[in-house]
Amino acid sequence: MADDNPVNRALNHKMLEMLVPGARFLQVSDGKQAVEACEKEIFQLILMDVQMPIMDGYDATRHIRLLPGYQYIPIIAVSAGNVSGEMERCVRAGMNDFLSKPFTSKDMLKVLQANIGLGGDE
Repeated sequence: MADDNPVNRALNHKMLEMLVPGARFLQVSDGKQAVEACEKEIFQLILMDVQMPIMDGYDATRHIRLLPGYQYIPIIAVSAGNVSGEMERCVRAGMNDFLSKPFTSKDMLKVLQANIGLGGDE
């Protein structure tokens, strides 16, 4: 989970713990840290804030997609922006799906079901 806002990271972490009990989560605060983490380990899913300091989510995603094992790992864009075309820009950068802030646990569950096959019908 890459997000520069500690409150967002805490909320997202809590939501994910509720939806995926027992899963292990790593939190980073910028895109550069996300790329570095992915160089060391392969994750099953990445939540990528779009606007972050040092390296934004678009550049981080492009770098991650070049790493071995990351061609098909779901990267989910997370953005507060409602700018026209933002979802398309995320897809062009290599992201698989899009969550618009603020989102609910139901929104998160739909994305998890669509991208990692997480069960459950809420």
